[in-house]
Amino acid sequence: MRIVSLKTVLTYYIVLIEFLNDILKEKNENGAKASGFFKQIMKLNFLFLLNIIIRIFDKIEILYRELQKVSLCFQETQYKINNVMKSIQEQQNCGFDYI
Repeated sequence: MRIVSLKTVLTYYIVLIEFLNDILKEKNENGAKASGFFKQIMKLNFLFLLNIIIRIFDKIEILYRELQKVSLCFQETQYKINNVMKSIQEQQNCGFDYI
């Protein structure tokens, strides 16, 4: 899954809730599925984890793009990987206070 998909879910979170709320009123398979999705995304855990995943994947996606460069040498690669690992560790140490 690409990070842009996760960011889209976060951006349209309220719209998604409203949409699922409308669909879950239907008395068919679509309503049942919408009801299940609705229950899951209404949990605080969903929103919290979505934010954490976005923060981590943002850094990893930037690293991924950097590692695709043909001109990158081994030392630069190690440096970039270590920086991302340190950044993620710092987020873990602060307890993700800013989320």
